[in-house]
Amino acid sequence: MLRESLKEYQKISNQVDLANVCAQYRQVRFYEGVVELSLTAAEKKDPQGLGLHFYKNGEPEEDAVGLQAFQERLNSYKCITDTLQELVNQSKAAPQSPSVPKKPGPPVLSSDPNMLSNEEAGHHFEQMLKLAQRSTDELFSIALYNWLIQVDLADKLLQVTAPFLEPYLVRMTKIDQNKVRYMDLLWRYFEKNRNFSNAARILAKLSDLHSTEISLQQRLEYIARAILSAKSSTAISSIAADGEFLHELEEKMDVARIQLQIQETLQRQYSHHSSVQDAISQLDAELMDITKVVRNFSVLKIIIVMELIYVVLESKYPILFFPPDFLVQFLEQQVCALNWDVGFVTYTMQEIGVPLPRLLEVYDQLFKARDPYWNRMKKPLHLLECIHVLLSGYVQDPSRVLMRYWVIAVCAHLCFTLASVWF
Repeated sequence: MLRESLKEYQKISNQVDLANVCAQYRQVRFYEGVVELSLTAAEKKDPQGLGLHFYKNGEPEEDAVGLQAFQERLNSYKCITDTLQELVNQSKAAPQSPSVPKKPGPPVLSSDPNMLSNEEAGHHFEQMLKLAQRSTDELFSIALYNWLIQVDLADKLLQVTAPFLEPYLVRMTKIDQNKVRYMDLLWRYFEKNRNFSNAARILAKLSDLHSTEISLQQRLEYIARAILSAKSSTAISSIAADGEFLHELEEKMDVARIQLQIQETLQRQYSHHSSVQDAISQLDAELMDITKVVRNFSVLKIIIVMELIYVVLESKYPILFFPPDFLVQFLEQQVCALNWDVGFVTYTMQEIGVPLPRLLEVYDQLFKARDPYWNRMKKPLHLLECIHVLLSGYVQDPSRVLMRYWVIAVCAHLCFTLASVWF
């Protein structure tokens, strides 16, 4: 009888009071009828599919006909999502309990006798959701996906096997303000469908996304997950690009760990400074390379650089992450500004693994640059004093350097440079 009524209503579905009929179907728990009648009504009200065209075209304001078709379809779909919402609410409702008796006798339930139990509501919800997911109406699928996300049922979304889900998620990562939520769903979708290469790339983009919604710790977790996905991809694929991408991720992880240790040190030792809180937030907002970390912090630069050095000493990260030219110049300027001992930087740089010949080359280049900073600080000979410390250390223990002829050549070049400057 219910099926017969559905067939009759479907014939005139664009004329009936859809919300009222669906409410009656809900009363008798004919949820299949709610889905089928609503989808038929949407199709009859927009037989040319103008609503979907309007959506895919960016919902232009000037397309009044498309907008009307779009709204007509959404109103029809709302009968389905409202029913799903009702079932969700009932599945989470507190169990029925007897009312306070007004007269002697057996307890009387005050609740609606047609009210579903939590288990029944949950069962009907699952059945109705499965039925809805079989629809070939793309715009309805999109409306259903939006509803699932709005009511925090994104996990249900990932169970969808319809072909519309991937393009929907890709589109939403580009246009929605909450990119993080949709990108997070997209990588999970790819991983669930064993598309590990795409999952790794979305995770990598998430780790790089400039956003205050993602903490630095979460960024590391994204990279770690991306590495796992990339390894899974290379295990089933021989594409060279995947192997190169995995190597890039592993290098990014090394640098990100350094950034995290810097942040943890600031939180642990310097959080009482108001400017440090801003610095901690900036470190959360994006992944940076080492040079950017140092350049972007004015008051905290020396603290951060010293932590970089500590990290290298403790964790033995490769020196390739630390550009010696930049660090030497910056640290020497700080030494002058803070009036620290000459030789602090030369000693520290050698401790973290910068070879003596390379240091001499760096100081040679800095000296030849004739930066006016040293004169402004009234220490025009500061770099020469540093070179003197370096060479004195070498003279005291030449065995520390294997390529002695190279040191001698650099020294000769320095002498030539000094002669050209002073004479």
